[in-house]
Amino acid sequence: MKVILDYDDVLNECNEEAIRKLNKEYGYSYCLEDITNWGILENELDKRIPYFVQPKFVRNIPIREGARKLVCELLKRHCEIFIATSVPSQCAGVRIADIIRNFPEIDPGNILIGSRKDILVADILLDDCYFNIEHSNVRYPVLFRKPWNAQYTGVPAVSDYKEFLKLVDMLLDSKTKLNRFQNPNIFILVGPSASGKSTVQEELLKTEKFIRTKSCTTRAPRKKDDDYHFLSMADFKKMEENEDFLETTFYKGNYYGTSYKEYKRCSETGKKIIFVMDINGALRIKKMFGKKACTIFLKRKPIHCIRSILDRLHTGEITKEDAANRLNFLSAEYENEKFCEISIENNAIEDVVKQIMDI
Repeated sequence: MKVILDYDDVLNECNEEAIRKLNKEYGYSYCLEDITNWGILENELDKRIPYFVQPKFVRNIPIREGARKLVCELLKRHCEIFIATSVPSQCAGVRIADIIRNFPEIDPGNILIGSRKDILVADILLDDCYFNIEHSNVRYPVLFRKPWNAQYTGVPAVSDYKEFLKLVDMLLDSKTKLNRFQNPNIFILVGPSASGKSTVQEELLKTEKFIRTKSCTTRAPRKKDDDYHFLSMADFKKMEENEDFLETTFYKGNYYGTSYKEYKRCSETGKKIIFVMDINGALRIKKMFGKKACTIFLKRKPIHCIRSILDRLHTGEITKEDAANRLNFLSAEYENEKFCEISIENNAIEDVVKQIMDI
């Protein structure tokens, strides 16, 4: 398996080092979380940008803790590793020497210099730039979560190296159909916004053979919305720190999580559990339960999804901001089909329900 790792802010501390230098030079007190978007911010943080073209600065950027271990773990899995980095010509020699020094296990011929990551071909790409993920030709592009990409959803994303290795392990298993399900008792519906996931879930619940967990979320309640436990951000984070969640994910600006307590309640009924999740939550559940979990991608023609989103906006079910986010990330969500074990075209709800019941 060929794996491309972005260098700046994935393997090294590029922006952390730039902020440390900026604070020291100007007496500021900025932190990484203050970089809320990619590129120009139109504030004092933009003074760090000239550092990125200075060979002396590029030479002294420290490697991220755990980066060497990540490379070693990937090599143990017999992955061929490439490092992709975009630096100006005056910094190219310094950057190549830095990579060779810090990662001697990697073939120098696998160091890729340039900004056109859209022309790279491999199995997996790990990158912190959403633009690179969105336009990637790599089979499995994965977003490395940073404050400047927190608003982007609909694509596989990881927050640390440990999560990334779990995803790599799952994709390595894809050679056997993602550890394909056998007599599953957990079903996970994935699909683009407004593809009908919740409607299918409701119809499956009517059969009384399925049950759903009541997830926790930080989002605001909607009309007739009692399918969630609504929590403040502080309460959600406290539960996360106490390891009360089976899985958590960040979706369209809000956090969602399934508690162990809620999962236990559902599993004790003897019914099959039906989840509706984004791709990140689905992959975590699949990794945790293996053959007992089945991931299902629900497909629907984009024009129908768009109409449904606009209808929800018109009725006040969702806000303008929510509708804009759903429309912006719609195309990216269709790419997640390749992560799922089964794909079902949602032309008629009764047909979808029957196909799932027959699994």
